[in-house]
Amino acid sequence: MTQYLRTETSSLLIEPECGSIRSWQVRHGGRFCDLLRPVEPKVVDAREALVMGCFPLVPYSGPVVGGRFSFLGKNYRLPRTHHRQTVPIHGDGWVSPWQTSCQGQATLELALEHTGVTGYPFRYSVHQRLRLSPNELEVELAVTNAGQEPMPVGIGFHPFFPKDNDTTVKTLNPLVWSQPDSGGSIDPQPTPAELDFTAGRKLEGIVLDHCFSGWSRHAILTWPSRGYSLVLEADETLDKIVVFAPENEGYFCVEPVSNVDDGFNKMALGVSGHGVQCVAPGGSISGRMRLSFVDHAAIPQISEYVRCQRV
Repeated sequence: MTQYLRTETSSLLIEPECGSIRSWQVRHGGRFCDLLRPVEPKVVDAREALVMGCFPLVPYSGPVVGGRFSFLGKNYRLPRTHHRQTVPIHGDGWVSPWQTSCQGQATLELALEHTGVTGYPFRYSVHQRLRLSPNELEVELAVTNAGQEPMPVGIGFHPFFPKDNDTTVKTLNPLVWSQPDSGGSIDPQPTPAELDFTAGRKLEGIVLDHCFSGWSRHAILTWPSRGYSLVLEADETLDKIVVFAPENEGYFCVEPVSNVDDGFNKMALGVSGHGVQCVAPGGSISGRMRLSFVDHAAIPQISEYVRCQRV
């Protein structure tokens, strides 16, 4: 059942069936506007993460190339997580039903218990906490190893944002990882100028799907024609970022994550900076993302404000 959170100027719709955020709206210019990609009318009744505004990445982010990995001397195989994907990707959280464990007017906590019998071959539990305020949305994931042996873990968030002709992204992204199976370097390389978002750049005409390291955990997303910006912040666990801008689509993604794409296999190869954590039985890791709404009407020189913001 869809869950609702509200404040006097904002609302949040959550679908526990896939642990995802359906919509986040804030009052702006006399009406409520969607800050995440809205669900298309033709799939308005769907309860599937891929059509939602944001879904959790747990217990790993990105693909696992070949559907197999090695960990502590053992070999594991993973099934595809979704029929539309060719490899296992983004873990079990986005394709599993969650339970509502606690709810207030502007707060919600979801829980997921994974047995390890199917999908990811380790037992774990997850708590997802959502907090809504008039101009902010904060989401936190906490994963606990519920098994009897260590497990590799990565987490993150996959928000979808609407993309206009003038939408810009500004963030520090000094190192880029080659896409898995692309034939590129297995280690991160200096980000080329055409993928550098440090000074801010429009997304129009850009097609990419890359993971970056050295992220400052701070990004500014701006919609000049809509008259607002979002400031995306993450804690120290989510020290990598994926920017996904598919061709001919009206959305893009800026995803704070803890591990690089194909992180399990990079860890097995001894690649530095993979970001996967080895969590002991009973141990846990957590990560938090905050999105803050900035109304341009409240800032006289918004272009100068965005230009001067440190990322």
